[in-house]
Amino acid sequence: MHVTRRRLTVWMLGLLVVLGLWQAEAQPAAPTAAAGNLLANPGFEAQGDEWKVWGTWDAMTEAERASVLTFDAGAAHSGAHSAKITDSWADHGPYVVQFVPLDARRVYRLTVWARAEYPTTATIGLQYHRDEAYLSALSRTIRVGDAWKQYTLVATGFPAATNRASVMLSPTAGDASTTTEVWFDDACLTEEKDETALKADMEACCTPVDLSATANMGFRDETAEDKTGGWFDQGGNDLREFPTGRQSFLSVPFAITDPARNSGKSCIVLQGEARPYFPAEVAVPVGATAASLYFLHAAAWGNHGDLAATYVVEYEDAQTVEIPVRPGKEVADWWRPSASLENARIAWRGRNAECDDVGVYLFAWNNPSPEKSIRRIVLRSAGKAPVFACLGLTRSSKPSAATARPSVEEQDTSSWFPYAMPWKTFPVDVSFLLDAPAGKHGFVTVKDDGHFYFEDGTRARFWGTNIHSADALFPTREQAEQVAASLARAGVNIVRTHLLENPSPHGLIDSSQPDSQHLAAEQLDKFDYFVAKLKERGIYILPDVMPMCSRQFKEGDALPEYADASAKKSHGAKGLGTFNARLIELGKKYAQDFLMHRNPYTGLRYLEEPAIAMVQLTNEDSIFLWFGWGDMPRLNTYMTEFTGLWNQYLVAKYATRDALAKAWTNHAGECALQPDEAPESGTVKLPPLNYFRSRDGRPYTGKDSPARVNEGLLFLNQVAADHYRAMIQYLRELGLKVPVTGSNIACNLASLQADAATDYIDHHVYWQHVGYGGNCSYGRQITLVNTPLLRHDPAETAGFANSFSIGKVRGKPLIITEWATMWPSEFRSADMLTTAAYACLQDWDMLLYYCYMGGWGYTWNDADSKLKDMIPQPTVAFADPASVGLFPATALIFHRRDVKAAERLVEVGYSAVDGFYGQSQYLDAKSPLHFLPYISRVRQHFFATDYDPPKDGVDVVVASGNSSSGNYAAAPRAILFADNPAQDMYDHALGKAALWQSLYPDVRVREQVADTRVTFKGWPWTTDRRARGSFELFETANLPPGAQAIGPDSTRALCLGFRNDRHVVMPSLASLRSTYPDLFARLYTQAATAWGVLPDGRGYREDNTIVSDTGELVRDHGRGLFRIDTPRTQGAAGFLASVPAIKLSDLTLVSRTDYATVTLSALDDKPLRESARLLLSTVARAQNTGQKFRQYLTLDERLESSGHGCVLVERGTAPVIVQPVELDVTFRTQLTGKTPVVYAVDVQGNRAKQIAATFADGKVSFKTGKDAATIYYQITFE
Repeated sequence: MHVTRRRLTVWMLGLLVVLGLWQAEAQPAAPTAAAGNLLANPGFEAQGDEWKVWGTWDAMTEAERASVLTFDAGAAHSGAHSAKITDSWADHGPYVVQFVPLDARRVYRLTVWARAEYPTTATIGLQYHRDEAYLSALSRTIRVGDAWKQYTLVATGFPAATNRASVMLSPTAGDASTTTEVWFDDACLTEEKDETALKADMEACCTPVDLSATANMGFRDETAEDKTGGWFDQGGNDLREFPTGRQSFLSVPFAITDPARNSGKSCIVLQGEARPYFPAEVAVPVGATAASLYFLHAAAWGNHGDLAATYVVEYEDAQTVEIPVRPGKEVADWWRPSASLENARIAWRGRNAECDDVGVYLFAWNNPSPEKSIRRIVLRSAGKAPVFACLGLTRSSKPSAATARPSVEEQDTSSWFPYAMPWKTFPVDVSFLLDAPAGKHGFVTVKDDGHFYFEDGTRARFWGTNIHSADALFPTREQAEQVAASLARAGVNIVRTHLLENPSPHGLIDSSQPDSQHLAAEQLDKFDYFVAKLKERGIYILPDVMPMCSRQFKEGDALPEYADASAKKSHGAKGLGTFNARLIELGKKYAQDFLMHRNPYTGLRYLEEPAIAMVQLTNEDSIFLWFGWGDMPRLNTYMTEFTGLWNQYLVAKYATRDALAKAWTNHAGECALQPDEAPESGTVKLPPLNYFRSRDGRPYTGKDSPARVNEGLLFLNQVAADHYRAMIQYLRELGLKVPVTGSNIACNLASLQADAATDYIDHHVYWQHVGYGGNCSYGRQITLVNTPLLRHDPAETAGFANSFSIGKVRGKPLIITEWATMWPSEFRSADMLTTAAYACLQDWDMLLYYCYMGGWGYTWNDADSKLKDMIPQPTVAFADPASVGLFPATALIFHRRDVKAAERLVEVGYSAVDGFYGQSQYLDAKSPLHFLPYISRVRQHFFATDYDPPKDGVDVVVASGNSSSGNYAAAPRAILFADNPAQDMYDHALGKAALWQSLYPDVRVREQVADTRVTFKGWPWTTDRRARGSFELFETANLPPGAQAIGPDSTRALCLGFRNDRHVVMPSLASLRSTYPDLFARLYTQAATAWGVLPDGRGYREDNTIVSDTGELVRDHGRGLFRIDTPRTQGAAGFLASVPAIKLSDLTLVSRTDYATVTLSALDDKPLRESARLLLSTVARAQNTGQKFRQYLTLDERLESSGHGCVLVERGTAPVIVQPVELDVTFRTQLTGKTPVVYAVDVQGNRAKQIAATFADGKVSFKTGKDAATIYYQITFE
């Protein structure tokens, strides 16, 4: 099987790149075969044929194969050899494989060590086969540096037919276009075992070491600081619940000394600053060999300093090895144990009289000299803040790579409390934000500034959610009133009525008819009443009016191949309704029937209803989306029709074959039109179905020639845009007044330009969308990645703010009708706050969370019975406190615009060539532009040849880099780069210099030299950086006067580019992006600061923070922490306990809960310090009772992955339970003469409990936690 080089089927189940949890400070000097390794010659010591060279092209010669794989004796991780794999091709991708048997029912773990001479990217993966037949592939891009590092991939969810796999190692990933060399060694593929089997294996190879003779403290303590007793000498704050005797932690056996049989002593505790009277060191006799050692330990004051203790391993030959135990790496504080350590895991959790969450850690170490007998191990205190304790020690005859990982993990929820969000009456009320009834200001319109306004001139902004037709859009009258009132209390002012075209009783289409052309009267009546009740409460509606997404066609619809058109029932006739006349006719009839229908409860037809804020034609139904995803080709009638339209387009544009051939001939005389093709005869083949690719050295004459692909993008754009214009004209002729868009999901730039032919643009984005397995029922297996978005660097990760901004185009409002971090992700709460905040920073017009209720056939009766007080599905969130529970806080932020719109505007410019040449890098998850929306407002602008500044002004313009065309002379400031040398869509002319030559004609570029090795010195880096690639370098002697060189090389004669008072010019940005993903972020921040666009301290900073240009939002991806600091809302989200205190303008938070989302909001529209009514929202993790994961990787390992390595094995039952947020809260107030009173608000909205608070020196202080059993606190001054 030959897999396309740059697209080795990635991003599916179970691809997890990890650091290697049990990696030791010292690695074995000789290879040690891992138990159960399925690979032959894993260390590449034998130069046999176990590893074979493959490539992405058919005619690979033996000489070419020999150049790919070298058994290198000069650079081994262990043993004598490693595999040096070389890729020296511009348009192909070699890789090395080994075939192994595989059981599709199992889970497998691949680990491999890798390094490179120069920083680069590589790929590891598995390809799945049934005998000789290829089925699919899973792979992962890894970033490789100049030091050996271990990478891990966990694979689950194979195709059922799989019976063997090929392990794949490739030196190239991403856009690499030069010679790349990567060394691989010590590959290991093992089958993951269940917990029982792992325990048995560990019992067989492990021997616990007796600590009874050296133990100096017990687990139980009665009196604090009396220098006797137990644990850390803190009285009842002890470890008395810790089990003793023979125990197993993470499947590793330990002998825990029973203090009742050992004079009250059970563990070793060393001195620290707070306990100087404990011993400085203790020696534990061993007298045996060990391939690895397992330590069970913990620390008090354990999150401080850089060293807690050292294990000194003394061998019988008097040699020693020191093992540092560092806070945040091998150990952390025993209170609120951290799941994010680099080299250790939580082994046990419990509670005591003072803390409901205490624990100890397991740390494993591989012995570099397993053949030597260990005389003893000395435990030595660092003499710093941490007070260190060791509870157990076990030696193993096998290396720790075989360490057990628990097959099923369940949160310790003993301190959690029930708090399922009720759908009938929301617990807190912010309905004052809504301006009822909906429509009172007239119809929604669009103005030239790209925003929604009501007819009376009032700005229109919408914060809301989705309700799914199956079956939640058809409640009883009582339920309709309850849902409308409850949503209004939560601050929702718009509902998207999703998939109304389902057949009754799940939708509006009458299923009793022989066609799909009649609306069901009973369903309409229920829907009408619901709309009326929503309108009364100030809640607007957004429906689809020509939906094809889930419409199920019947024989009476008189469709050609009607069965084929709806064969995939969940997809209706997606893509086809854009061009097929009969489907368009059926869409128009639905629109007319729906919009002309008069709602008896409002007295208005829907086309004259101002509570209908806007409409879209259909959901997720772009011709780009479905042509690209490949559903259309199996529908012969429609594909034949579409191919005919393609040839008609070519005839209309070029008239003759000769003219088309001339246009499709590049600068080198190569013609993309094949000899047997002619548009007049309808024989020109459609381009490949996948437009999600960049140029990547594709052969000009091949099936995916740039000429054919780019022409195809022009064609699809014309089909889509013409369809949208025609349908909008039809709706206007019916009498519809509100804004209309076509569909959603901007697939690429051509798609986005077609969307811009409508009134507004809609987009859908999810963070780590869950995966489903099994059948389509409640019992479907759910898989997920489960990592916090806040821990990902936006410079190289597509999250919400940067992915949303793809759809913002000059002059067009942007709405997001679907977005979510879905349950059961444990980190979803923070994304609610950050998304609302950045939507305000960007000044977007509408966000709709997906989905409040519906789908899966659920009714509101179900919400009161089988779904009561639980989260049933990832897309049914009505009971979820970690998402819906934050609706009031986020509605306050969005409706009131508590976060100021960014002060600066950046436009990304796209010439006519940029917009239709493959895919813009802006849509790439590794785009250098992805950090910009976290700093300033960002939007796209499309122009023909010359960039034209907007009337409202712009601060910086960034060329898209998608071609070398476009004149930016009119931009006030510009960043110019060209990833693609093409100057037009057909490669008639090449050369990146065209982008800046009119501005700087005297600047000379050294011709591109492939496989260049360069050391860059100076700005924008503070240290030297090395790179290997293909670079166009400027001659520094010819830079414009006063220009500063970017990345000068070691000779200072050449540089990557330059910056002056108006421009940054850098032709080789793409060559460095995969090596240094933060390069563009650094360039922009430093240039914008120098230009005065950004104040000092704003932008992308060296400390891993991104600060908005307003200074109100700070995103710290190093800690996974977000801060919002505005006059009316202040708070934080993410890993709050990663810092001692979060200090904002008026609010200080000290958190004892590791991860949570907290906001303090004024309820009376005044600044916090003047407000007499405030709401504190505190949400951490939330889940169903008894919910369980199978977690194959630690959090830090998952952070380096995009695969679904987490499986939800138990969905749990009611009620939803919530982790308490333990906080010390202090806020400033200017109110005097009144007493602050703090109440915990229960799930019914009652003031359930008064919380003790102090008020002194203008500051109010109180604590939150489990005793309050709430996520909401009301604060009033009485």
